[in-house]
Amino acid sequence: MASVFVYGTLKKGKKNHSVMLDAKAVFVREEIANGYVMYDTGYGYPTVVRVNGDDDMAVGIDITGEIYNIPDQQIAMIDSFEGLGKLYDKEHIPNLEEVWIYIWHGSIEGIKKIPNGTW
Repeated sequence: MASVFVYGTLKKGKKNHSVMLDAKAVFVREEIANGYVMYDTGYGYPTVVRVNGDDDMAVGIDITGEIYNIPDQQIAMIDSFEGLGKLYDKEHIPNLEEVWIYIWHGSIEGIKKIPNGTW
């Protein structure tokens, strides 16, 4: 079982939540991930990047999302949906050690920051 933090279109009530249902994901709780900044890609979904604590853009910024437990045999489906290795990388969230988050590995130049960290 893998724990995954989702913050965009995979959340309850969002357009791609059915992917979570297909993956037999079990909702655990709403949560806040510290040390990330959210951006609007302009393509109908958000992305996040991790920032270090000394970075001005990290001040007061956390992102909100939902944690799901996903069966090990289904995690590859979520990785594929998220574009792991193409659009996104995956890492453990520092304040939630055993929870994975998908982070943008592209440039954030020219994309709009979402100041409240909620999609």
